[in-house]
Amino acid sequence: MEINRKNSKIVVGIILLITFSLIFLITKLRFNYDFESFFSTNDEETSFYMDFRKNFENDSDYCLIGIENKEGIFKADFLNKVDALCTDLKDVKYMESVRSITNTKTFIGSSYAITPINLIHDDYQRLKDDSVNIFAHQEMIGTLVAKNGKALAIYVKKENMVGTPNPEKLTIKERETAWLAEVEAIVAKYKFDNLHLAGRIKAENYYISKMEWEIIVFTSASLLLVICFLFIAFRTLWGILLPLVVVVFAVIWSMGVIALFGQKMDIMTVLMPTIMFVVGMSDVIHITTKYLQELRAGKEKIAAVKSTLKDVGLATFITAFTTSLGFLTLMGSNVLPIGNFGFYTGIGVILAFVLSYTFLPAMLILLKTPNISHEKESKMFWTAWLHNLLLWILPRRKYILLTMVTICVISAVGISKIRVNAQLIDEVSEGDPLKDDFVFFEKFFSGVRPFEIALELGKDAHSINDYEVLKEIEKLEKYIQTTCLVNQISSPTTIYKVINRGFNNGLANQYKMPQKDEFLKAKKLIRKYKKIADMGLLTTKDQKMGRITGITTDIGSNRSQEIKNELNVFIAKNINPNLLKPRLTGSAYLIDLTNDNLSVNLMKGLTFSIVVIAIIMGLLFRSFKMIIISILPNIIPMLMIAAIIGYFDIGIKMSTSIIFTIAFGIAEDDTIHFMSKLKLELSKGKSLLYALKNTYLSTGKAIIITSLILISGFMILVFSDFKGTFYVGLLISLTLIFAMFTELLLMPVLLVSLVSNKEIDKMRSLLPKFKA
Repeated sequence: MEINRKNSKIVVGIILLITFSLIFLITKLRFNYDFESFFSTNDEETSFYMDFRKNFENDSDYCLIGIENKEGIFKADFLNKVDALCTDLKDVKYMESVRSITNTKTFIGSSYAITPINLIHDDYQRLKDDSVNIFAHQEMIGTLVAKNGKALAIYVKKENMVGTPNPEKLTIKERETAWLAEVEAIVAKYKFDNLHLAGRIKAENYYISKMEWEIIVFTSASLLLVICFLFIAFRTLWGILLPLVVVVFAVIWSMGVIALFGQKMDIMTVLMPTIMFVVGMSDVIHITTKYLQELRAGKEKIAAVKSTLKDVGLATFITAFTTSLGFLTLMGSNVLPIGNFGFYTGIGVILAFVLSYTFLPAMLILLKTPNISHEKESKMFWTAWLHNLLLWILPRRKYILLTMVTICVISAVGISKIRVNAQLIDEVSEGDPLKDDFVFFEKFFSGVRPFEIALELGKDAHSINDYEVLKEIEKLEKYIQTTCLVNQISSPTTIYKVINRGFNNGLANQYKMPQKDEFLKAKKLIRKYKKIADMGLLTTKDQKMGRITGITTDIGSNRSQEIKNELNVFIAKNINPNLLKPRLTGSAYLIDLTNDNLSVNLMKGLTFSIVVIAIIMGLLFRSFKMIIISILPNIIPMLMIAAIIGYFDIGIKMSTSIIFTIAFGIAEDDTIHFMSKLKLELSKGKSLLYALKNTYLSTGKAIIITSLILISGFMILVFSDFKGTFYVGLLISLTLIFAMFTELLLMPVLLVSLVSNKEIDKMRSLLPKFKA
């Protein structure tokens, strides 16, 4: 399309129409946080768990209410209040069960009949005896009663909402939110010394509220930051407003694409507005700076725009492409939120480039030519400063190379210390109310992390309720309770243990599988008292499959992997595979598995990015040395960040593993601009040193300004309440700082030290092809 005023008006009109349409879509965007979305897709373990859950239930459809009483929990007035709370909670819509020591029953009886009795007598006159009895019940301590006796827990479990009546036509997540809100409203009516609420549903809703707040805060902060840098760079109202509008439009288009695809904002895509603000500024600044240079050289407005697009067009396109590629490689992740984040941010970067090369030039043509007289002093400052820096660098080439080698060696030591580890509430910072609630249950109870083992029958077994099978299950339970520190264990053996204790006058040491003859009597009683014996969904109807479920502390993915390996060794040595085939599964296990696999997948993505950029440089320069020179200044910052992760024991997890791919794609932009300008200077027949000097003075300012904008933009994220967002902001900022220094210090050294005249002549011979 011809660059003129008429076509510029058409371009502006079309872009405004698209933008306002997308704003309408953005108003319909909603937020979502779902732990299950972080399960690995196309994974055997995930498929197994999803099939397993169809027969049973979600292992995290519960919340724990922790209540402290400083005088001890065995006080009549306190227990009356707890019992009243439990009664009120039972009326909550979608509530399946409410369990506490005030309504839990045990059994006493004989081989002919069993009688359920309350753990705590109704009149509260025998609390001392009741407390002794409860503490003798090993399954109660750390589950419903705190180890110190000054807190108790209420276990509230919602119904499985799949297939239940839904006249309001709400999603399951919306119904879970309504269920939680009603629970919290009832709990708020009661006054206790201290009260804590934890569980998956609580965490998901808390994250959503945080995301809604943070996207407002970070978008506003990014907007102010961009305004400040534009003022510093251009010092005119024109220089602030026009680039700002372009970047704001880029953000709107990016979020509009999410809405267009019917997606929701999650903990990953909530970073997009901030990223788009700072990344989108790179194209705008390069174009605007070049445009002002052309005007300063005496060119008329339209001619200046044409010259600008011609001179920086290829380099800016390549930088947009490589930055987008850095994000798009995240699509290789088998974790949906990370893949979506990579896809939509990658598309957003391309859209920002499109706006920079359509809307921005069109507006430059339509607006009045800016006043550029004040730039002279600024140009002299940058020229003098960069010239002196280059003169300082070149005589010290050996020292700079030696320093870089030393940094690489130190980094290698740090990288060797890296470990993969993540916890369920890793995103929450210390001191956060949600973190405090989880820590409370970790400290005084058994934690809130679900533990799940699927029980499949061996070839010689006919039913989960076969005596020999149940004895194998009991062996496994004892192991996971003592070695894996799992509490609140329920399995097909649970009802038999309870009845066996009832057969023996409620003695605590009789909470175990009965002998064979007693087992047969218990089995008859279970069939007779089916409702009393109902201990939850622990076997399938055909009794061909069962489960062991429990709760443990948030041990982290590293320890989880160790437990899996130890458990598999125990099963291989001690469990008869002809009778029982146990298999570790569950939501927490899948999250840990995702973290272990994620790092490998994302490192593959980083490698792919490096290879693609190497190919681009190879096509531009047809020189292996130039490929190394282009990539090395951006690899070293990656090594330094990896070393920091190792030295400070930050750990590789979902949040930190994406940093390398993103940072490399962004950091490479300045290298491409630098190398493209160098190629242009060499094409004019200048010597390497002269071409290097002109390139350094020409691109140095843009490298520093765009780097500072990117660094400051990402640093905003360190104020996030989410640890993952905090580390993304901090580590990418540090990467870009290191990349800026290696670009300015190492690049000239590598060029002067490695490039021969023969290679320079070869580059010059390729120029006509690239001009075309």
